[in-house]
Amino acid sequence: MTTNEKIWTVFQNRLDGSVDFQKSWHDYVNGFGNANGEYWLGLQNIYLLTMHMEYELRVELENAMGDEVYAHYGNFSLSRNALNPENDGYRLYVGKFTDGGAGDALTAHVGHMFSTYDNDQDEHVQNCADYWGGGFWYNSQGCGGAGLNARYIANRRLQHAFSWFPWVDFPQTLRASQMKMRRVPN
Repeated sequence: MTTNEKIWTVFQNRLDGSVDFQKSWHDYVNGFGNANGEYWLGLQNIYLLTMHMEYELRVELENAMGDEVYAHYGNFSLSRNALNPENDGYRLYVGKFTDGGAGDALTAHVGHMFSTYDNDQDEHVQNCADYWGGGFWYNSQGCGGAGLNARYIANRRLQHAFSWFPWVDFPQTLRASQMKMRRVPN
C-alpha cells in the first residue's frame, strides 16, 4: 500500500466487521483473514520483518462519520532482542510519536505482551482480550487506550468495543483502522 508516496506493509486492516477478531493465540501468531479485506498478518511475520531493520508504524483510523486521522510512531518492533519472541509474548515497542489528529493511545502499551482470550498475558485482574473481544498488547491499567482488534459493533451500549480512546471514546466506535509499517531508509 502507498501512503504519502511511500510503500507500507499493512499488518492489520479492519473496515466492515466481516472478520471476527476474537481469535486464538495460534491465529494471532500465524495470521488470519484475507489481504483484500479484513486481516491480521501474524505476530511471527511482524516480528520477522522488524527484527533486523528499523521500522516506523502508522495507525490510520476512521470514525462513524467518515473523519480520518492517524498516529505515527518511530522505532516499531516486537520483542526486540528476545531469543524466543513467542515466549516473550511478542512485546510491543514504539518510539517517537507524531500526532495526525488521532492522539497517542499506543505508548501506554509499550513493553506489554500480546494477549488473547486463551493466552492472558496482560497483567490486569481480568482477561482484557476476552473482555474486549480481540487480541492486543493490553496493559494493566484498565487494559489501555487502544482496542483496535476488539469487537466490531454498532451497539453503543457496550463500552468495550473497537476504539482508540484519545480520539474515539464511548459511546462511539471506530468504523475502520489500519496498522502498517515501513522500513526506515538508511
